[in-house]
Amino acid sequence: MSKTTNSFFSECKTVKKKILIIVPHEDDEINVAGGILANYAYGQAEVKVVFTTNGDCFEDAYVRQREASDSLGVLGICKDNIIFLGYPDQLDMRQEKWKSKKGVNRTQSTKLFDDFRYARDGYHSELSHENLVRDIQDVILDFLPDEIYCVDFDSHTDHREASLAFEEAMGRILNKGENYYPTVYKGFAYPTAFKGKRDFGRKGNSTKFVKEEFAACDMQNPYYVWEQRVRFPVVEKVRKPILMQNAIYRALAKHKSQLIICQADRIINQDQIFWQRRTDSLLYKADICVSSGDGAYLNDYILFDNTNMMMGNYEYPKFDKRVWIPDADDMEKSIVAKFKTEVEIQSIVFYMGCNTEAYINKIRISMDNGFVQEFILGTDKVQKLELGRQINVNQLQIEVLEATGEGAGFSELEIFGSKENSVRFIKLTEDDEFCYSTDSMNGKKIYLYNGESSASYSVDEVCEVKKERLGKKEYYFINLLDNPDIFDIVVCEKGDKDCKLKIILICNKLSYGVTYCCYRILRKTRNIAKKMKKRGNV
Repeated sequence: MSKTTNSFFSECKTVKKKILIIVPHEDDEINVAGGILANYAYGQAEVKVVFTTNGDCFEDAYVRQREASDSLGVLGICKDNIIFLGYPDQLDMRQEKWKSKKGVNRTQSTKLFDDFRYARDGYHSELSHENLVRDIQDVILDFLPDEIYCVDFDSHTDHREASLAFEEAMGRILNKGENYYPTVYKGFAYPTAFKGKRDFGRKGNSTKFVKEEFAACDMQNPYYVWEQRVRFPVVEKVRKPILMQNAIYRALAKHKSQLIICQADRIINQDQIFWQRRTDSLLYKADICVSSGDGAYLNDYILFDNTNMMMGNYEYPKFDKRVWIPDADDMEKSIVAKFKTEVEIQSIVFYMGCNTEAYINKIRISMDNGFVQEFILGTDKVQKLELGRQINVNQLQIEVLEATGEGAGFSELEIFGSKENSVRFIKLTEDDEFCYSTDSMNGKKIYLYNGESSASYSVDEVCEVKKERLGKKEYYFINLLDNPDIFDIVVCEKGDKDCKLKIILICNKLSYGVTYCCYRILRKTRNIAKKMKKRGNV
């Protein structure tokens, strides 16, 4: 028996899901979803990874693609399941038609991979936001994944564009009415990984959030709350405390041109975190009419957009686009949703516009089934109203009764019916850290995720625990009371953990030093060769 296991890992291995990872650069597959890739790749799932750029600003596209292919091979992803959209790295996106630093105006293939549009349709996409959205949309519709994991909005221009383009593509798909509703998770490359906390090999190295210098809000994305993150456990091969044995470290080592192994102690964690974006809002099946403003923003799946896309490293983002704002002289200020078929409504989620000085304070909700009620809204960016079970609804109206400040509005509305959620997995925690081994159950809690939201409980409240010896080791078998098929198995480990950690830290520092020096020499040698080749000396 392995050191530890969990019913979630069993699901990853046995359920034939389609998984899609969307990231901007070759190495972001590890930053954003390395643990998830490892969880799914060794099982029955079909996993595809999409890179929006060739990562070719400071290195050849061929080199970056080869490194990505080798890195993903370590985690069990074959070359045939890697897709490159072929957009250049670090484009100037301030115009409708983007500008490349290397003078190209279309997506590019290499000797290793054809870019997606050329492989699919025989031509290269012109460089523009619209074409990137279309390419991402076609990738999704061609594959129809069950789960999508995509990079979120941080300081890097390409990360921002990939995040926003994906949301726009997803919104178009949902509004086409094709009855396709994948599970979507958004995760960061920088704050939780590449620029995260250096804590690998230390006690309590669950993922931490490190706010970037020019972040407009604590969580980079103004609609996120840390406590609402979704935490996935990760398999043992990506948690191994000795770097040279760790699959994530070995995958990072394949990206030689980026020296990203120097960030391994930030990237490798005991969990993988995301924020879930639901796709089953009833508004995607409704016609929306507004008294003024642009009602299309209310169900486009895009929570925000910004006008200073290129300024992430030295300017705070301005979240000033994609918000429904009624006209100041509009005396009605109303939203009417007409559903194409009769629906049942349970709750409404309001995403406030990002203007921190403007809020909608009071609204009235009415439905054609007779429901009418006024609500006071607070200042939180995301607010959910529970309406009870409202049946036989064909039309819903929201009237703005009071607002504070200029430009108050909603960036998105989501309307949901009642839904039965079953527990997807549980995980033992100690001091809010995922626990894969422990010397006792005292003070421990259970993290429970039901596929939509998560919560923490005392162990005895939701689980049954048994301690058994298998071979030379003892294990805690933790089963959910309501469903014994949902379980967590934790090794009972006694002894001086601190002493072991100190020895491991010393070994890891030696590994770091040797590998870093080798890669620096390799990089300098390659750069000298490039310069000599340009001068015609080689």
